[in-house]
Amino acid sequence: MNLLKFPIIDPHIHQWDPYSMPHKANVLVKLLGRYPNVMRQVAKVGMPKKMLDTVGNVDHVISPYLPADYLQDCGRFEVESVVHVEADWHGHGRFAKVDETIWVDHLPFGTQYLPNLGGIIGSADPASPRFEQVLQRHLAASPRFRGIRAMASNHPDPGVFDWYPKCGRYTDPAFLKGFALLEKYQLRFDAFVYSGQLPDVTWLASRFPQIPIVLDHLGTPAGVFGPVGKFTGRTALERQHIFNKWKYDIALLAEQKHVHVKMSGLFMPVLGHQFHRLNTSSDC
Repeated sequence: MNLLKFPIIDPHIHQWDPYSMPHKANVLVKLLGRYPNVMRQVAKVGMPKKMLDTVGNVDHVISPYLPADYLQDCGRFEVESVVHVEADWHGHGRFAKVDETIWVDHLPFGTQYLPNLGGIIGSADPASPRFEQVLQRHLAASPRFRGIRAMASNHPDPGVFDWYPKCGRYTDPAFLKGFALLEKYQLRFDAFVYSGQLPDVTWLASRFPQIPIVLDHLGTPAGVFGPVGKFTGRTALERQHIFNKWKYDIALLAEQKHVHVKMSGLFMPVLGHQFHRLNTSSDC
């Protein structure tokens, strides 16, 4: 029985299997997959501290997460449809990122009690000279392909993990040249930034009013709930400043009517939560 009286569409899930797909943990699970406790300890030691502090528990990185796992996590909630968002696929070759779209498209969504696969947000770099070819390959790989995510999260605190090595990705001329092609193919864009970069998303949206933009994880205000990195969110006053600036910047972004926001990511450790440091079995 569904606990809610309306259909649920989950617009942001990740599917992966480090045992079979190109993934950072691929070598580790192949070597130590039969010894999960040892593998877990090696992963904790080998993962950079700032990345560990950002993602928290390593179990979800080294373990498969597939449709059956998602169904179990849904519990009594009946999800009608899901959208897979690129999960940092590490392939080789010019069109390696397209392999993720092919792989996800063939997962057994829509069978038995599993939700339908409503869409795929793949990975592609608008600054690449082959960007249009990659889009075409994605579109040919699956009728469910709906757009791309190009992460730009870069934080001034060196203790906070950067998902992109430089700031200003969304204002780079090479990026903008490719980004314009999303309108041609009627595709949308997922933006992933830290809250200090929200003005870049607003600027991008104002320049391309015909391209739907979705802001991931409410803009990710790192440190808003507690200290992270080397100097972020150390005091209540600092955390209040992070919150006030996030609130102001996201209000400006909200004036762009073609931008939507995903209410997600609120339990990511990079926001300042400490639950992942507790010696419990719960993953929160």
